[in-house]
Amino acid sequence: MSSRENTGMALGLLGVIIFSLTLPFTRIVVEQMHPLLNGLGRALFAAIPAALLLLWRRERWPTWKQVKGLSVVILGVILGFPVLSAWAMQTLPASHGALVNGLQPLCVALYAAWLSHERPSKAFWACAALGSALVLGYALLSGAGSIQAGDVLMLGAIAVGGLGYAEGAGWRGRWVAGR
Repeated sequence: MSSRENTGMALGLLGVIIFSLTLPFTRIVVEQMHPLLNGLGRALFAAIPAALLLLWRRERWPTWKQVKGLSVVILGVILGFPVLSAWAMQTLPASHGALVNGLQPLCVALYAAWLSHERPSKAFWACAALGSALVLGYALLSGAGSIQAGDVLMLGAIAVGGLGYAEGAGWRGRWVAGR
């Protein structure tokens, strides 16, 4: 593997590790802080250095068309997922939230197929449905045996987050291609 590939793999692994800590740390924080402040605070904490970096690099401002797509990403990934998952973590253990969050890949795949007008194979959807059913079944068995308010909030977080991830992935290709 080239050093560029190694760097990519290392950064990908770091991203997975950081994302895996999202719900445990959120669970700890919401015991002391309102979920809305937690979710929006995370966005602000990330936005300030990102804005400074963009200004320092003198990046071009997005077009209005790009702002529309970026708004979906912002509402899903930067606002919706953090706020809804923080509310869910008030009543759910982080481990249970992580189980429910296992539905995120299916949600992203559904939105990506819809947004890109692609049709993955029936085998793909069968495997995705089976995996998601196993995740849901285990989450139900390991939880209270029924769906609780925190579960509904986590499902909402996954739904809006999945849309944000899928929209962001689509925009990344268009953005790099030169707008």
